[in-house]
Amino acid sequence: MIHLSRFLIGIRHSRVFRMRNLSGQIIDDIVKKYPKEFTRVGETRDEVALTDDDNSLIAKISRDDIIIESKKLFDWEKKAYTEMNKLKVIKLMEEFLPILSKRFEFEKDFSRIGIIFEFRVPEFEGIQNENFSKFIYDKFINFEGQGEGNEASIRFAYKLQIPEARVNKTLNDYRNVIIVLNQSRGLDEEGKEKNCLFVSADIQRIFDPALRTVDIDEHFNFAQQYLKDVVLPEFKNKGVNINYE
Repeated sequence: MIHLSRFLIGIRHSRVFRMRNLSGQIIDDIVKKYPKEFTRVGETRDEVALTDDDNSLIAKISRDDIIIESKKLFDWEKKAYTEMNKLKVIKLMEEFLPILSKRFEFEKDFSRIGIIFEFRVPEFEGIQNENFSKFIYDKFINFEGQGEGNEASIRFAYKLQIPEARVNKTLNDYRNVIIVLNQSRGLDEEGKEKNCLFVSADIQRIFDPALRTVDIDEHFNFAQQYLKDVVLPEFKNKGVNINYE
C-alpha cells in the first residue's frame, strides 16, 4: 500500500454565473492545448470535468473553483501503482490560470489557494489487528471513555499568520491548515484490500484582499516544506512514519 495517494491543488475565485454558457469554450481551450493529458470530458450545469484515460489526472472547473488533482492507481497488469507527478499538476495549474482568467474575464477575483496531500498508511508498529480507529482514539482524542475505542475520526484546523500581514495593515492574508484522520481501506503492493490509516493535510492561503493572479510556486513550496517540517514529524512522534514520496 502506498502512502501519498492523492495530490490536489485548488484555487477559489469569484463566482461565475455564466459557467453554463462558457463550458463549451473552456473545453475547447483545454483539450486543444492538452490533447494527450485530457482525453475524456464531462459537464454539468455548474462544472466541467476533464480526465486522462485512467482517471489518474483530473481537472475540474466550476463556477467557484479550479481544481487539478493526481491520484495513484493500482495497475492490475503490472501489479504496481502508477506514478504521481506533483510538479506536473503545479505546472498545469500555472498554465490553466491565464487561459481561464481570459475566458472568465477575471480581474482581482482569486481569494484562496489550497493544496491537499492525502496519505493511506498501512499497518505499522503499535497497531493491533489493523485497528487504526483505536490508534486514533488513543493518540489523538483526550477523552476517557469506558471500553476499547473501535471507531474514530478527527478533523481539526488552525490558522497561521502571514509575516507580511504584520507589516502591511491593508493585508489580511492568513493560512489555514486542516488535518483529517480516520480509518479507511486501501490496496497493498499485491492489490489486496486492507485497513489503513487515512491522513489528509489541506494547507491553504486566504487572500484578503483578493488577487489578480496567484503565486502557485510560493504556496506549493511553503505547503510542501510545512508538511515535511511540521506535520509529518508530529505523526512520527505518535509512532507513524509517513512516506511523502
